[in-house]
Amino acid sequence: MKTFRFDTGYVVSAEAQVKRNGAPVRALVAWPAGLGDMEEFVPGKVRGGAVRTQSQFVWSLDGKQDLMAAAKVSGNATLDGPYAFAAITDLYFAAAFLPEDLNGATVVTLHNTIDLPSDLSDPNSAKKPADVIGLAVGDQSGTTRVRLYAGPKEIDVLKTIHATGPGGATDGPTLEGLIHYGWLGIVAKPLYLALRFLHGLMGVGAYNWDGPSSPLPPSSIC
Repeated sequence: MKTFRFDTGYVVSAEAQVKRNGAPVRALVAWPAGLGDMEEFVPGKVRGGAVRTQSQFVWSLDGKQDLMAAAKVSGNATLDGPYAFAAITDLYFAAAFLPEDLNGATVVTLHNTIDLPSDLSDPNSAKKPADVIGLAVGDQSGTTRVRLYAGPKEIDVLKTIHATGPGGATDGPTLEGLIHYGWLGIVAKPLYLALRFLHGLMGVGAYNWDGPSSPLPPSSIC
């Protein structure tokens, strides 16, 4: 039996329960394969051609957060532990499971591939496999209760979504950590926040500015 509860936000509450001969069987809720925009391509002005948006497995375990690139994620690996959250993310979106019972949490990683053209600008070029990852999350007891955040990696939204804390209340870490600033995060994050502030202050529609007196073409202004 599965029960889903929806509201006006990006969080879905899910409960799954399976019994065999009256005894509970471990039942997981799955996000089977990637995110909706994983096949969108970003113009690669620096690299040339077009590149695929990257996806990652991101998790918070015992108060520590880590991530793994899609290519390194094992298929059908079962991971038991006090996961505050386990998520699949790409450049813009995330699907993050937040277990209700940390002590009984279990995570299964899913790894599939699809064939894509080796030259993304030429659909008739030779095909090569591309990684598509997913997750299944549940409770070892057989009755699964989780929340699922499925939405944009928007910092103001992610800061409002809390994992379950040690006492069972939703006062654990937020999902803000799903935004990865890279190894220069100590510099990149403050710059990003400053840019957001200026963007909101000026009320412009885009993050770039092409004034009439600019001596450079729009494509060269960062």
